[in-house]
This record gives sequence, C-alpha cells and structure tokens, in this order.
Amino acid sequence: MMFFIMTAIIMTVAILVVYKVARALDWALSLPALVGCGVCALLINFLSIPVAPFLTEYRFTVLGAMILIAAIVITGINHFFIRKRRKQLEATNGDNIQQEQDTIPAEEELVPVVNSAILSSEEVESLIAKDKAQEPVGQAEPEPAIETVVEEEIPEPVIEAVGEEEAPKEAEVETVVEEEAPEAEPKPEPSPSVDEKLADTATLDDVLDYAFELKGSSDWSSALKAYNYALEQYRDDAYAPFLVLEIVNIHKDHGRYDEAIQCFYDALEIPAVADSPDMLAEFEDSMIYLEATKEVLIAENQPDTPFFDIPKDYMSKIESIYNERKARSI
Repeated sequence: MMFFIMTAIIMTVAILVVYKVARALDWALSLPALVGCGVCALLINFLSIPVAPFLTEYRFTVLGAMILIAAIVITGINHFFIRKRRKQLEATNGDNIQQEQDTIPAEEELVPVVNSAILSSEEVESLIAKDKAQEPVGQAEPEPAIETVVEEEIPEPVIEAVGEEEAPKEAEVETVVEEEAPEAEPKPEPSPSVDEKLADTATLDDVLDYAFELKGSSDWSSALKAYNYALEQYRDDAYAPFLVLEIVNIHKDHGRYDEAIQCFYDALEIPAVADSPDMLAEFEDSMIYLEATKEVLIAENQPDTPFFDIPKDYMSKIESIYNERKARSI
C-alpha cells in the first residue's frame, strides 16, 4: 500500500513540475496531454508488475516497449490539441483581417474617416458645411476702416456709442467659438467581465486556457474564480483533482491555508477522488501537511506567510509534525 501511495505522490509531483517548467519556458504543452502522460505512467507502473514481477531483462524490455508506445500516443495527443488550438487562432485572426479590409474607406473618404475617429458623424458634416460656407464666392466689398469712422465722429458721445456697439460683436464671436468646440469623445465600451467570458466557454479546455491566461497576467483573483467555475461545472470529470490542486496552490502562494485545507476537505467527495484510494490518501496526507504548516506559522506569529517564503527552520518543524501525525494514522 505504501508503494502505491508513494508512486501516486511521485507521479503527481512530476506532472506538476513538468507543468510549471512548460509554463515558465512558454512551451506548447496541452493540458489533456499532460494528464494523459500521468495516466500512462500509472498504467505502465501497475501493469509492469503482473507482466514481469522480477527485475529481469524481460521486464526491462517490456517497460521500454510500454514507454515507447506511451510516448508516441502522448506526443500525438499533444500535437493534435496544439494543432487544433492553432487552427482556431488562425481562423480568428483571418476573420479580424477580413473585417479590417472591409472597413478601409475609399481615397475620397479618407478625411471624414480620420476626423470621425475624434468627432461624431454629425460634427464632421457640420465642419464640412462650414468650410464650404467660408469659401470666397466673389470679391467682397471692403469694410470701412475704423480709423476713418473715428475721425469723422469726433465728439466724445459718439465715441462712447461706438464702443457700446462693438461690445456685442465680441460676445457674438465668443458664442461662435463655443458652438464650434467639439464635444467630448465617447467613452469606450467596457470590456466583458470574467463571469461573461466564463459563460461563453463551451468546454473544459476553454476554461483552462482562460485561467492560464489570467495566471500569466498575475490576475490571481480572476484565475481563482475561473478554476472554481471549472470545478463546479466539470466536477465529475477525471481532471477535477488537478483543478483542486490548482486552487490549493493559489491559496498556498498567498498564505491562505484555511482555504487550502477546506478545499482539500471538500474535494474528498469528488467522484475521481472518492473512487480512487490512492488519490484519497494523497489528499488526506496533504491536509495533514497543511495543518502542520498552519500550526507552525501561527506559533511563529507569521500565519499569512506564503508557502514558498517559509524559512528552512520552519520547514523542518513542519516536517517533524507531519511525520509524527502520519505515523499515528498508519
């Protein structure tokens, strides 16, 4: 029994390490292929024992054949999902390019289109009409010079009257400027929320791709919401235990150990966990380890320390408590 438990733990850790490395190096790795790799590894481990129980040359030959077949199958699955994803992206980019080509204006419409990026269509039409109205139709008669009028109207009352008449003209100029001032630019439409994008997803892979995108942008709260949505919608899926691990890792990275322990506790009723004694034992061991971590951090007055920032001397205490409680449970 201990052998199977250790095997399951090693395989889970190996899958998580591969997933982290692929994400850090930006490799094209499909999540279904990663899960299939773990399943194939477990099958090879369990099937090799009844086929050849002793470490003989025949057993190594059987193991090599199984590993070769599993590698070919997993590589094909990974290539299939990546090519499928690439075709979707190419189709989306092609539609966007076609839409941009359809929206390119003719040469004679370039000026209104450029102006419409700042002003509305009504404002563009009004500006064009004003430009046409300002074009000179013929030579206008020159207005009389102001100096001449002032010289003819020498008396002071007449000068004061002229000043009073010029004041409204200035007011008219100001009103014209106010009318020609462009309106404020319309506010851009708000981008869809996380809930709206999750509602548009059709498969578990779509939700996982969106959650991976949110994690890449360090939007941890939205990524946590996406993983919880996936666990709620696809609770009976075989990938549900790995969704639990993703949620727990986010809580651990932010020092929320109560939430991480509760997540493991709720996951014990998931079909993929409840029907697998190895997975059930692994989740229970993880709960014991997190409880020991929480107790040590509370005793050191650092309860919210992220898991990867825990000092080494604290980790030795956690390991000691965990081993002691693990021995009692066995």
